[in-house]
Amino acid sequence: MADLGEAKAALHYYLNATRGDLIWKLDGLSEREARLPRTATGNGHVHGSGVRRSGP
Repeated sequence: MADLGEAKAALHYYLNATRGDLIWKLDGLSEREARLPRTATGNGHVHGSGVRRSGP
């Protein structure tokens, strides 16, 4: 089994990198634009990125 510290460090790195990418993509958008759904159904499901969110 992998060392828990290594897994935690890898997850931390991934989350920080992903957060940076998201902030870069949202930079310059208004609060409303950033929160609008960008899917055809408007339900917030984005399958390609692995992110799935339902509800408000």
